[in-house]
Amino acid sequence: ATALVAGAVIATAAVRPRATTLVGAGGEEGQEVVLVDEKKAVSLFCFSVMKPGGSEQELIEFQLKKRASIFACDDFAVICSKKVNLGPGDYGDVHTWYNPTPTVQLGQLGANGVTTNSFLNTQIFVIAWKTLLASKEMEDHDFIAKADPDAVFFPDRLVGHVQQYKGQKVYLPNCNLYLDAPPAGPKLYGALEVFSKQAIDLLLNGGFDRCTNQLNWHGWGEDYFMQSCMMMLGAQGMADYNLVGDHRCIPANCDDYRR
Repeated sequence: ATALVAGAVIATAAVRPRATTLVGAGGEEGQEVVLVDEKKAVSLFCFSVMKPGGSEQELIEFQLKKRASIFACDDFAVICSKKVNLGPGDYGDVHTWYNPTPTVQLGQLGANGVTTNSFLNTQIFVIAWKTLLASKEMEDHDFIAKADPDAVFFPDRLVGHVQQYKGQKVYLPNCNLYLDAPPAGPKLYGALEVFSKQAIDLLLNGGFDRCTNQLNWHGWGEDYFMQSCMMMLGAQGMADYNLVGDHRCIPANCDDYRR
């Protein structure tokens, strides 16, 4: 894994460092370490969006200490509304990427076009995705994974799910509930969202602006928005119901080694 924030070195537990310079969301200049294992068949960029000062920060700091979850990927970022020192990494202290965000409310399903009972967090993730795209940090990796801070995520297991799609414009829906509800078909549930680099490239050159301008996303959760955006831009959804164990959709035992 790797990464950096506005104005600070972010580290990783990976192999070969390459120094670059990044201007973060706050306009500060920092140094970044990018680590990619060239021997791996698939390279992963992984990120989480973290609320500061609470249980999510505690989980992220613990994951960093153990080099687990997103910190076991080839490159990583933690995006937050505050610049936070998460602790020591392999190449210096790891800081969040500073990304100012609005306060969000819980949705009330069915009210005024709202499609979720979860947080209406799409705007937070719209800002996060724009920051990631502007950083160009995802360009050298085959797949991009967004993991919730409280998700139990094993990047080495993910590799086996995505290898066959390398080089294709795909994302991985992971839930088979409500197949007739929009967007029709398998659903992308947000604990773990996986996209190929080629699918994320569709967001460039005005693609992401097309989604934010043409989709009525203000009553949506961010996973609904990203799936709708991928569908609008022509990425193919490759359903994988063994990707995530989530009691909101497909439960799984803790000893299920596939997920």
